[in-house]
Amino acid sequence: MTIPRECISKLPLPGMSFPTSFAFSNDGDWLAYLKSTDGENYYSLFVMNMDSYQEYEILSSIPVTDEENIEEQLRKQRLRQMSTGITEFMWIKGNKILIPKNGNIYILDTFDSDPRVLIDSKDYFAIDPKASPDGSNIAFVANGDLWIVDVNGNDFPRQITTGDKNKTRGLADYLAQEEMGRRSGYSWAQNSTSIAFTEVDETVVPEFCITHLGDDNVKNVKQENYKYPFAGEINPVVTVGIVDIETRDVSWIDTSSYEYVVRIDWALNDTLIVQLQNRSQTQLDVIRYDTNGQYLNTLIKERSEYWINISDDLKECSDGFLIWTSEKSGFRHLYHYDFNIEDANKKYPHSITSGDWQIDKIESNNGNKIVYFTSTKTSVTEKHLYSVNLIDKSISDITCHRRGTHTVFLNVDRDLYVDLWHSLELPPTVSLRKLSTDESLATIHITEDPRINAYSLIPPKIIDVDLYENTTLKVALYIPDESKFGRGPYPAIINVYGGPHVQLVSNHWGLTASLRPQYLRSLGFLVVMIDNRGSARRGVIFESKIKHLMGTFELEDQVEVIKNLIDLKIINPDRIGIYGWSYGGYMTLMALSKYPEIFKLGVAGAPVTRWEGYDTHYTERYMSTPNENPEGYRKSNVSSHIGGMKGKLLLIHGLLDENVHFNHTARIINDLITHSIDYELLLFPKERHMPRSIKDRQYLEHRMMEFLVDNI
Repeated sequence: MTIPRECISKLPLPGMSFPTSFAFSNDGDWLAYLKSTDGENYYSLFVMNMDSYQEYEILSSIPVTDEENIEEQLRKQRLRQMSTGITEFMWIKGNKILIPKNGNIYILDTFDSDPRVLIDSKDYFAIDPKASPDGSNIAFVANGDLWIVDVNGNDFPRQITTGDKNKTRGLADYLAQEEMGRRSGYSWAQNSTSIAFTEVDETVVPEFCITHLGDDNVKNVKQENYKYPFAGEINPVVTVGIVDIETRDVSWIDTSSYEYVVRIDWALNDTLIVQLQNRSQTQLDVIRYDTNGQYLNTLIKERSEYWINISDDLKECSDGFLIWTSEKSGFRHLYHYDFNIEDANKKYPHSITSGDWQIDKIESNNGNKIVYFTSTKTSVTEKHLYSVNLIDKSISDITCHRRGTHTVFLNVDRDLYVDLWHSLELPPTVSLRKLSTDESLATIHITEDPRINAYSLIPPKIIDVDLYENTTLKVALYIPDESKFGRGPYPAIINVYGGPHVQLVSNHWGLTASLRPQYLRSLGFLVVMIDNRGSARRGVIFESKIKHLMGTFELEDQVEVIKNLIDLKIINPDRIGIYGWSYGGYMTLMALSKYPEIFKLGVAGAPVTRWEGYDTHYTERYMSTPNENPEGYRKSNVSSHIGGMKGKLLLIHGLLDENVHFNHTARIINDLITHSIDYELLLFPKERHMPRSIKDRQYLEHRMMEFLVDNI
């Protein structure tokens, strides 16, 4: 059957309802996770016993009626979180479970108890709660400061930080959350007596105002004022402090010679490890401090002529060594550092892995002998789990005999891991496995979704396209049914992202489950996805091609692949369209403007149109500042090329978008008017960067499909 158009936007996509948020209890006896019981986006909390492998549903809902406040909404946007029900939890020592919900903190004292309200949002709207390592206290942020409360509720919450009301303590700023992957602004010490936190001063950052123009109350229209650091402008001032939870005394760390605090982590000996970057992001220092904030030593100095990608790959061994990943060889690999040498310049890191492939993530380390990691070693379109022996550097493949993509969660002490496995042909399965032998111990999830067969979902075909400079690009093709539409050439639609830190083409069920290209294929369109230079998981040289000039090499690659497919008589050169969101929206506008002879129409969702209008940390990583690279900004902005546009254009934007402001689309509309270029506009007054309402998503797909089908 043809996929019903109204079902394209339904979440989760076919086969994509699977358990998430796996976490082993502190004693290793239990595994907890979130799981949907009806295949929808509503999740309940489950646990599995690690001796019997019996699964229990322990909590399906919490009776919360309060609406999300603005911080909660923005946090979900930055987490790209679309689920409902129980959406977060964390273990507390002693096998209690903490559950945050809409500013409330709930505690499950036992698996069969009712959730106990520890913090009521009417008293304190609790943000980012975390249990102390010893399980005695819960920390949270309220009204811009850190508080702690006894886990059993025996005492009233105590405020442990104070200061300038124009600053916040314990909250991660926008740049940290959105661009650095640092979601939190504080971290408990291992001994549970201190907390390291960031104090953020945004008073120097200009405000950006977003007005709720879609509100019904026209006499009292709501406004949101954000401190948004635009490229080349002033950043918030972030300082690191360490507070003693009993005395509330604070020791401050001098980070004034750096622009960005990217990570704060406690070592096993309760010294603090802080990762700091310069503004151009070409330098990253990993520095150790004592609990009084005094400098101890610089552990690692990273330098790059391009930029340094931030990771969470800092693992401590018990023998005074650190495991770290670096891209200094051109690909991210494992290195062994001596923890105790004072001068980082005298450190001689031992390379553990090497080759033209990269580490995705250090998953765990087993004492001083074994490190477990996921990587592209087998294939750049797959992700597998491996182990490496630190003594002889021998690498063992653990999941490679099951081709596809593996997301893993390890419990090394119990020789266990959870494997979320899927591929283009295989919907997600989740199993509990033995780490040493890969033996399957229990099945946690098998996909049973009738839509897979009902919609006749056929995996796209992944091909290699060899281009200039010995460059091979990965391309996914959704090829129409030959029995209905012949062997081509077909009208083609390019599904584009094109920006850094993203890989579209992989051996991943999400490509098969994506209903938008599947629907278009069912109508006879060839849908094409291309990972151009600049995209993720291909190494420094491949990714850094965009340095100081966005929207050029990425687009050249897209066009070269299209020409290749035209020569192979797969694509009809007179019927080519393109669509994309965010960076993909930017690429869509650049494609229509710079290559009007190729692209006949485009749909640009939430597009960046001028890079000086985006934030510092993301933009300057690739483009430097507007003052340092004025010509690069000029050439990379859509406005410089828009006069060449000839194809049909649909612009889409949410008016509440706090990431890519509607100002980007508004300014490009001015340019379109200046050049007398026709366009269509689709606005969502109550949506942010990613539409969340099902009605809005359905309307979006209806309008988008109508535009594509009618005009190509």
